[in-house]
Amino acid sequence: MTPVLLIEEARSRATRLLAVELCLSLGGDIPALLAGLSQEDLLELMPPAVADREARIHAAWCARQVRHLWPAEHREVLSSALIVAWRYARGRATTEELRAAAAAAWTAAYAARAAAAAARAARAADAATIDHQHARLIRRVCQLNHWSG
Repeated sequence: MTPVLLIEEARSRATRLLAVELCLSLGGDIPALLAGLSQEDLLELMPPAVADREARIHAAWCARQVRHLWPAEHREVLSSALIVAWRYARGRATTEELRAAAAAAWTAAYAARAAAAAARAARAADAATIDHQHARLIRRVCQLNHWSG
């Protein structure tokens, strides 16, 4: 049985970890061992703390990919929060720093949401005003046609 099959056949996480340790202790080729595993298997074999750290780093990377979509007026605050999240995932920021950055990011998000709602309300008010002016114009045209005929 190959090391990869031994790991794949293991039913529980603990058994998989033992299978990996056994394969490595027998002088297994680590790159070949890991190359045959799916991403789900690799994540399952990671210790929970490492998997959490990798998930945080990936989340920070994903956020960086869409930062051009962030509202311009909040970009600096959100970028700072992203840097703190990245540092925290790497073990270089404290929980307090992360909480403060998260609070600042939520404040910016709520402000952006409120600004978007205000902009939608203004557009709705503009549309209502245009509709009202349009109705007045139609009434006026009808009155002029009625009196002229």
